[in-house]
Amino acid sequence: MKVKMSSLFLAFIFIALTALPLNAEDSGEKITIKVEGLYCPFCAYGLEKQLKKLDGYKKVEINLKHGVAELQTQPGATVTDEAIQQAVEDAGFDSASIKRLQKESK
Repeated sequence: MKVKMSSLFLAFIFIALTALPLNAEDSGEKITIKVEGLYCPFCAYGLEKQLKKLDGYKKVEINLKHGVAELQTQPGATVTDEAIQQAVEDAGFDSASIKRLQKESK
C-alpha cells in the first residue's frame, strides 16, 4: 500500500509541475527606455520609484552603464508611451526613446 501511495504522490507532483508555465516571467510586455542623464544610483532609484507607480508594471530594472530602464508589464496590461514619458519626467529625466521589445499572448 505504501508503494502505491508514493507512486501516486509522485505522479501527482509530476502532473502539477508539468501544468505550470515554463517561464512565467516572459509573459506581458518588455519595454526598454533610453534615459538621458541617468548616471548615479540615486538617479536610478528615483526613476525606479516613478516607473513602479505605473499601473500594470510587473518589474523594473535600471542599467546605469547604458542609461536604460527596462519595464516589464503584467500579462494583459497596457502601459502607454505617454505614461512612461510622464514617469520619466516626474523623476527629472528626459526619455530619448521607448522601444517595445516583446509581447506574448497566452
